[in-house]
Amino acid sequence: MLYIASDVPLPLLPWDPGAPAFHVEELDAASQVVRERFTLPSAYYAGSHEGCGCGFQLGEYPDFVDEDAPAKRESLRQLADYVDAQHALGRQLQFFMCWAGDEECPPDSRRVVTTRELRGDSFWFLEGEASSFAAG
Repeated sequence: MLYIASDVPLPLLPWDPGAPAFHVEELDAASQVVRERFTLPSAYYAGSHEGCGCGFQLGEYPDFVDEDAPAKRESLRQLADYVDAQHALGRQLQFFMCWAGDEECPPDSRRVVTTRELRGDSFWFLEGEASSFAAG
């Protein structure tokens, strides 16, 4: 599960099961606890074409032939475009990646992720990672 927080409200991109793609939604009741992972007030769920955060994991296992790689690359590109658009407006962004049900767990690691990395040949978030996005 990928969660994004910002210093201001972010635009929503609804999930469309007929055309699965990157989407940003309000937190549901069960996910509200994830707000504790952020220092910024506005928190959202961000999903990939798979409907969850799994579609943002590309190249984590180099010996695995990932037939879904083109769709994962597109989800990461759409996430990078979204982050770049928000940064262009001067917004601060943080993220937290975890398994469903682990929203209460404290982060295991932190890093700054650039949109260039999101657009690379391989990229994956670490489980329990809470960090920030940077443009470029």
